[in-house]
Amino acid sequence: MERMEFERLVSLEIDDALSPEDARKLEEFVSRDDSARSAREAMHEIHRAFQRMERPAAPAGLSGRIADRVLEAPAPMHRFPHISQWSRVAAAILLIACVSVGVSWFGGGNDRVSATDTELQEWRTQTFTQWDSAWGQQLTEAQIRIIVEIKESFRGTDPESGDLETGRVLTKLEEFGVLEQYCRRHGLPMEKATALIRRAANGR
Repeated sequence: MERMEFERLVSLEIDDALSPEDARKLEEFVSRDDSARSAREAMHEIHRAFQRMERPAAPAGLSGRIADRVLEAPAPMHRFPHISQWSRVAAAILLIACVSVGVSWFGGGNDRVSATDTELQEWRTQTFTQWDSAWGQQLTEAQIRIIVEIKESFRGTDPESGDLETGRVLTKLEEFGVLEQYCRRHGLPMEKATALIRRAANGR
């Protein structure tokens, strides 16, 4: 299934407007694709976050400044954006609300939000949501945030550092008592996981 079609079906599902035929098609697709299932769960979680969120007023002038920045950017070329772009828009809206009520994890009360800050907050929100959807029953919110912080420290680094990033994440999962479960779920041999943890401990 093409990504655009997948996102269309999930959007209809969120709106409770999915036909029985399309519902079967979507279920069959996500049952075969773990990444698609995670993306679907992330989209639903963002929607649920909107429903749970209060409606506070943004600081004076904030919405106007953000709107000006959005209008300065080139117009999108596609009606249905890539899921990362869709999540970026959702996270930006969440960020505005969080700033207005002083949620410290999203940067406190500073109402001058740069494009780079918004992109980083979107990445944090999306990464946290993905882990929370997959591991929220086994890990606490604080533990998931530790995983996000580790992964954030490797953003924009050399791709060769991927094993070091994985090793540090696995180290924490071992501390949290879910390493074996993680390895089984992702088909990662314990010997490989142990080797990556050792490499991370050595810093290479």
